Amino acid sequence: MSLFENALKSIEKNAEIKKSGKYNGIPYPYHRLSQFVPSIDREQVIGITSYTGAGKSKFSRYTFVLHPYEFSLHNNYNFELDYYALEDSAEKVFKYILCHYLNMKHKQKVSLFDLDSKFKELPSSIIKQIKEGEKYLQDFNNKVRIKDSISNPYGIYKDVLKRAGELGEIIKEEKDYGNGNKVNQIVGFKPKDDTHWILLCDNLNNIDKEKHHHDKKEAMDNFVSKDCRLIYSKIFKMTCVIIHQQALEAEKQQFTNSGNSIIDRIKPSLANLGGTKEVVRAYHLVLALFNPHKFKIGDYKGYDIKRIGNNFREIEVLKNNDGFDNIQVPLYFDGATEYFRELPNSEKQKEDLLRFYEWLDNERLKQKSSQLLF
Repeated sequence: MSLFENALKSIEKNAEIKKSGKYNGIPYPYHRLSQFVPSIDREQVIGITSYTGAGKSKFSRYTFVLHPYEFSLHNNYNFELDYYALEDSAEKVFKYILCHYLNMKHKQKVSLFDLDSKFKELPSSIIKQIKEGEKYLQDFNNKVRIKDSISNPYGIYKDVLKRAGELGEIIKEEKDYGNGNKVNQIVGFKPKDDTHWILLCDNLNNIDKEKHHHDKKEAMDNFVSKDCRLIYSKIFKMTCVIIHQQALEAEKQQFTNSGNSIIDRIKPSLANLGGTKEVVRAYHLVLALFNPHKFKIGDYKGYDIKRIGNNFREIEVLKNNDGFDNIQVPLYFDGATEYFRELPNSEKQKEDLLRFYEWLDNERLKQKSSQLLF
């Protein structure tokens, strides 16, 4: 089949899928962002970046793990994900997911500290709710495989190949590179069904170098540029989500002569990616999280940051190979329950924004009261 015929077949197939009311990707849970970046798509390498403590992992879990899982349940959409936890243990990651589950299903705002009874004993009623959700949570674990024992590129490669062999047929060809050096190279993949397969690496800066790597930078470069871009996304049609920290030195706040922060210099950027900057060429899409509260900014683009505090985040599209970049969308962020949602437009939806402020004040008051009674 020619390249023209393959392209036409793909176009017609996607049109039929859309016509039938189904989906060609997983829509983002943020309406304004989805106007410019319509969906989480196959064959993408997506970088998520920000400074330490900005909520990159929480944003990635909500956007690329929890939301896709719920979407798959309600839309009969085949989805599965391999989560390589290079920073936290698998159990800790799953406990974060339990916090979100309790809020989503039972409207219980329970933090990780609450789950682990750090301050007070976790009520038996909440433990009962977790037990009652066993079927849902076990199904989640079947679709989302959280792994904390693999931290090097080749280990991840072997694990991906093992799963790929279960999901379909890996096609290899013998390549002769001269001097008798023949290698079986992966050139294609025939999946058994139409499963949307996602890989999440949390985070790239913690990946281990191997003997053939000169340094950690080379390990990071090879993992993203060679493994994720050329094999996982291009051949296996996976979505690869890579959490990539900003350089520590970039966090130093800079000021003008009058003492005001220079916002453009403190926002996450492609130039300030930590460990390696070259991988930006391998990313199809790069999203950055910005927290103005961290830099003591009182008002930001019409939002009262003094009032919203650490619950404000802005998501910005820093790079987009397939569409617009330089897009910013303000978000409400609840760190305890790993929940994000869009905020009203500060210019066009002022009444909605005022209602949000009132809601936030009431939520904080309710939470304070429940803590006193807990």
